[in-house]
Amino acid sequence: MEQHQPDGNDQTDDINFDDAEGYWETDEEDDDDDFEISFQSTDHEFENDQIVTSLSKFYAMLEGKLFIPSTSVQKISKYLTFLSEVLQVKLKARLLKHLKDLKIDDNDILLVLNDILTNDVLYNTHHKGVY
Repeated sequence: MEQHQPDGNDQTDDINFDDAEGYWETDEEDDDDDFEISFQSTDHEFENDQIVTSLSKFYAMLEGKLFIPSTSVQKISKYLTFLSEVLQVKLKARLLKHLKDLKIDDNDILLVLNDILTNDVLYNTHHKGVY
């Protein structure tokens, strides 16, 4: 496989996943219980604070357990921010189309969209001033 060498001319220079090879492997002796994620829920509803705590543990694990440099963790967070934006735009467009197809009043559509999109915890935790 050909290695991409950063030249400063394209957006992929920000992160090089080839450099992270091996970071996802752990020794058999490692105790992964500290980073196990579980949710207590009723009716398949997860509390926002549980999701935020899990995201915090995820980022702490990347640096503290897997020893991924903080600059790489920041780049991962940047990409998650971008992905959450893309997913929210796609979700909004799809919801808007279906709600309009159902002939729902425009004001009600705005209320539904606002309620759903403001409850996107991944998006909210990756954008300043939202959460």
